[in-house]
Amino acid sequence: MDVQRLIELLPLGLYNDDPETRRILAAMLEPVAKVDDYFTARTAKLGQLLDPSAVPDEQVPYLAAIVGIGLDLPAANAATVAELRKLIPVAVRLWKLKGTRPSWRALPAALAGSRSLILDWFALRTISGSPARVAVIPGPGGTGYPYTNPEYVTDLWIMDPSGSGVNLELLARFLDVVRGNGERINLYRAFLVDDLGAGAGMWADAATGSGSWSYNSTTWELTARDGKGFRLDDDLSTVALGWTSYHATWRLAVTGTVRLRWRSNGTTSYRIVINAPAGTVQLQRVVAGVPTVLSTFTGAPLVAGFPYLWATEAWEGSGSTRLVVYREGAKLIDIPDNFGGRPSSGGLRWDTVGPGSVATLSTALVWPDGIAPTRVGPTP
Repeated sequence: MDVQRLIELLPLGLYNDDPETRRILAAMLEPVAKVDDYFTARTAKLGQLLDPSAVPDEQVPYLAAIVGIGLDLPAANAATVAELRKLIPVAVRLWKLKGTRPSWRALPAALAGSRSLILDWFALRTISGSPARVAVIPGPGGTGYPYTNPEYVTDLWIMDPSGSGVNLELLARFLDVVRGNGERINLYRAFLVDDLGAGAGMWADAATGSGSWSYNSTTWELTARDGKGFRLDDDLSTVALGWTSYHATWRLAVTGTVRLRWRSNGTTSYRIVINAPAGTVQLQRVVAGVPTVLSTFTGAPLVAGFPYLWATEAWEGSGSTRLVVYREGAKLIDIPDNFGGRPSSGGLRWDTVGPGSVATLSTALVWPDGIAPTRVGPTP
C-alpha cells in the first residue's frame, strides 16, 4: 500500500501540510506499508494453491491429497510432480466414474493427451483370423487366449504414434485403481486410434479431383464421396513416415470402388482396391505413382454400405515383405513382395474412386509388430 494513502487514513489532527511532519509519519508508516503489501501479495496467491498448474512443486502432493490421489495411494507414488499436475483436475471425476469406461478414457487423455479405444469380448467374439490381431478374443473355452472368462476382459488401446509418449506403467497403476471389481484390462500401445468421435480431426483432405465429404456426429462416421479421399493429418503424417511393420484395421463401409493405402509415403504405398459390386479385392504396389498388381481376390459382391472390418498388414522379413489382407477375419490375400524398390514405411490413406463411390470410416486402429499387452487386474 502507498505510504501516502496510509497517512490520509489518519485523523486530520495527526498530520498537516508541514513537510517535516509528513517525513516523520512516512518513516513511521513505511514498515506498516511493507507488511500490508506482503499480505496483499500472499492473499492474491491463495488461488494458486488450488491451481494444479500454478501451485509450487512442493505443494502439489498436498493438493493431490485433497482430491484423493495423495501419497497414501500406491499409484500416486509412481507419478512425477508433472504427472500429478495433469491428474489433479480430473481426479474427482475419476472417483465419480470409477469402474466405468469413461474413467478409463479420462486417464490416458489427462496423462498424455492420448486417444483411446475400448474393445471387449462382446464386440470381438465372432472375429477370428490373423494371429497378429492380438485384440481378438475367442469365446469361452476357446484356445489361444490367456483368460478362461474372456467376457470379463477388455482391450484398451492407447494412441502413441511415436511409441514412447505414454507412461504405460503409470497408466496401468491408475487403471487398476478405477477398474471395476473383477474386471481385467489388456492395455495396448497403438500407432493410431480413431473411433471418429472427434470427427475428421486426424484426417486431412487428400482429394485428387472433385467430390464431397460429411461427418455424422451422432453415429461418429466420416464419409467420402465421388473421388474425395483422406490421409493422416500433417503432424501425424510426419511421425507415420517411420512406421514400418504394422497391422491396420479399418471399419469401412464401401459403395462402388474404394482404395485403402498403407505404408503410404508420397507417391509410394501398398494399396488394396475394393470393387464392391464386382466382389474383387486387388492388392497393388505403387512406386512413383505407378501401380503394379500383385494379387487379386474375387468373391461375392459386397453389400453396399455395410461396415465391413478390413485389415491390412505389411511384415518386414529377410529380403521380402509379407503382405496380408483380411475382411471380417477371413484371409483374402497372403503373399511376399521382394521387389527392390517396394514401399518400406509410411502411414494411411483412403479414397473413393470416381462418381458414385462412397466410403464411410467408423474405426481405424494401427499397431506395430511385436506388440504385447500390459495386463491390469487379476491373473487368468
